Amino acid sequence: MTVNAFDLWPASMAHVYPISSLAGVVLGIEAAHYLNEKLSGPSTQERLLAAHGGAPLALQRIVENDLDRFHDLGIKPIFVFSGMDEIVRKDSALGPALSAASMNEEAWSLYDSKQGLAASHAFATYGAITPNDLFRFLQKILRNRKVDFMVAPYNACAQLGYLENHQTQYIDTIWASQEAFLFNTDRIITKIDLENGQFHWISRLACQESLGKLPTDMFVDVCMLSGSSFLPTFPPVAAQKSDILRDITNMMNTLGRSVTSLCAHYQDEGGIQRMNYLDKYRRGRMAVKHHIILTSDGMLMPLDLENAPADFHEFIGRRLPDELYFYLSKGTIGPRVMNWLASGEIIEIPPLEGGPSPVYQTLVRDMLAPLRSEALSLLSQGIHRYFHRKEAKVAVKSWFEADRVEILDYKALVPTPYERVSAWNVKESSFKPLESKFKSAPGTLSFAISALSDTSFASTTITPKGSTSPLSSKAEIVANVLWRFLQIRGYVDDKHNLTPWGKVFQSVASSLGPGEGLDEAAFLIVELLRLNLLTTENIFPQLSGIPERESGQILWRCRSKGIFAYWKLHHAAVGYAGPLNRNLLAYNSLISTIRNTLRDLIEVILASMLINSDVDRSGGQRSDWTDLGLDLPFLTDNDCGLGLATFTYLEAIAFDCSDAAKSQARHSKAIKNALSLSSDLDSAFSLWDAAYSGLKTRNEVIEGFDDIDKWHELNNWVTAMR
Repeated sequence: MTVNAFDLWPASMAHVYPISSLAGVVLGIEAAHYLNEKLSGPSTQERLLAAHGGAPLALQRIVENDLDRFHDLGIKPIFVFSGMDEIVRKDSALGPALSAASMNEEAWSLYDSKQGLAASHAFATYGAITPNDLFRFLQKILRNRKVDFMVAPYNACAQLGYLENHQTQYIDTIWASQEAFLFNTDRIITKIDLENGQFHWISRLACQESLGKLPTDMFVDVCMLSGSSFLPTFPPVAAQKSDILRDITNMMNTLGRSVTSLCAHYQDEGGIQRMNYLDKYRRGRMAVKHHIILTSDGMLMPLDLENAPADFHEFIGRRLPDELYFYLSKGTIGPRVMNWLASGEIIEIPPLEGGPSPVYQTLVRDMLAPLRSEALSLLSQGIHRYFHRKEAKVAVKSWFEADRVEILDYKALVPTPYERVSAWNVKESSFKPLESKFKSAPGTLSFAISALSDTSFASTTITPKGSTSPLSSKAEIVANVLWRFLQIRGYVDDKHNLTPWGKVFQSVASSLGPGEGLDEAAFLIVELLRLNLLTTENIFPQLSGIPERESGQILWRCRSKGIFAYWKLHHAAVGYAGPLNRNLLAYNSLISTIRNTLRDLIEVILASMLINSDVDRSGGQRSDWTDLGLDLPFLTDNDCGLGLATFTYLEAIAFDCSDAAKSQARHSKAIKNALSLSSDLDSAFSLWDAAYSGLKTRNEVIEGFDDIDKWHELNNWVTAMR
């Protein structure tokens, strides 16, 4: 995060040096600042990103080019990601998200009224994709390139300051936002221009002198009051576009250099009392002064330890076991469920398309509650009894019902999810021989479900804790994580046999065939079927994107498009420039939210196995912590590019079926920069075939569904359109 008003102010004080002068340097990089530059930079911004979702299409190429240049220059980068949210930042994401949703509404209105250029500008301004959304995407690239990274317990700038100031000096200099100046950093690189071979850096001392030789403590106060991740901008100056730091400095000089006096003087202006601004400042100031960092020997420790107070929970949050922060630091698990447990809250923000649909709102308020409760139970089960107290609950607050709070009582689950699945401790020697039989690799969802379709093998998998040695190899750890996951989700019963929904998933996965890598998509298809979100009905009638010519066949085609949103369009490493569809983006939001919730559940299953010693942790000697986390399913989101491509293709064929060649040519022209459109369409139709197979199996093994005739009719039409 950045100190808002501080971003542009010190530009005149920046020193510019040739990038070659950094040769041999160990460069600490704030990952969020790096990604923010790529999301908003004039040469790297993808203007329609908020309209199709996912990661920027050129981001991987851009990152890898940067890493190549660092290597050539002899610069060793170490990326540091922010981890958990401090409690002082509670609700801080909601305001920007609501503002973005408002701009999103305007952008779609412009697009629907055929004002493409204005809509493109509005989508670029919308900026709903944040650096945090891309952390896992970047971590995977860094892991594959063998570039070091770590995840801080909380704020990356605090961790970078510790690494630079440590007596060992793990890093030589920092490339970060100006927020790093809050954490005893003397100078920072603010910009690296690899294309022009130069970098910009500023010193904290120069900034202090330009404001009248401010003492360090007052300088930190001024920076915080100007707006940071720890404190909103001081309300009386919040509407200003420039000179905020100087104005705040002058105010404080006039009022005895005291924030308490400043707030008292302006108590009747700009919502100071309504926001309880002075209390927010005090908590934020303590969070900066005594921020929690991860030490070189793996311990959590506050800055300024000698003067640290005892009530960290009031401004940082509830303390979780150091072991969990270690797994977080390695990327083994992410911070989401840890945040829920430590803060006692889940804050729902609008999705990319704005979230006006009752279907989406019902999903996040009601349908996902059981999965989240199971995730919280799994993470809390093996840690401090504080989280087992009767009153220890998590509240869910949503942007669409500001006054309504849903309570997740994760302790009410009896037996606990961990107790239900603790008999999965299957050794690699037991399942390795099945790899050739099912032609899929252990550690994938397709192998996990296919192996259990062999009843003779399934009966051998009941392996209570203590009946074998702890799981050791990565293959057996991941395999058992997935089997526990399948049982918690109801695809496998207590005897490790497939349930009816397990048979549906097995049908979908086997229809895709080995080696296609679509088992995550197959699983998501079944999840949406279970939630009744993949139907022959249009579940987003209030959103644009439904063709005006709605004949019977076109109506069916419109209602089928959700199936084509589960996989990726192979696209050139440039920004997307093609047709958009808000209705399809809404389907993508459903899929993305369910995917993220499933990912949360998988990560805490792994965490629960680690903290309960179901896994051999080898006395700290394991070296595959990062791989364990990054190789589990549902790591990153898809965009809706494949759905858009398939939707556009079917539309072209349906409206010009007398001239298929002409229709396909128009389609190729519409989906610009697609690398393998024909192959991607084959994948889309493979998904359709798999979903249709699952639908037929569902009707054979599960009662209560009466829509199969509509799906037969729709399948006949899709088949004719290929």
